[in-house]
Amino acid sequence: MERLDLIAVGDEIGVIFPEVLCAKLGVVLGDILHLTPTPNGFSLQSDRSETKIYFHATTERNNR
Repeated sequence: MERLDLIAVGDEIGVIFPEVLCAKLGVVLGDILHLTPTPNGFSLQSDRSETKIYFHATTERNNR
C-alpha cells in the first residue's frame, strides 16, 4: 500500500507522491496525471507512461 500525504498549496490541496510510486508510474515533476473512476475505485495514469495504477475507494478515514 502506498501512502499519499495531502498538503496545502495556496488555496488548493496537493498530493505528495513517494519517489517509488513516481518510478512505477514513470513520471517526473511537471507531468500531468489523470485520475479516472473505475467500477472498483480509480485508475491513475500519466501522459508520459502507459503504466496504470488501480486503487480501491474507501470510506475509512484515518484522522490524526
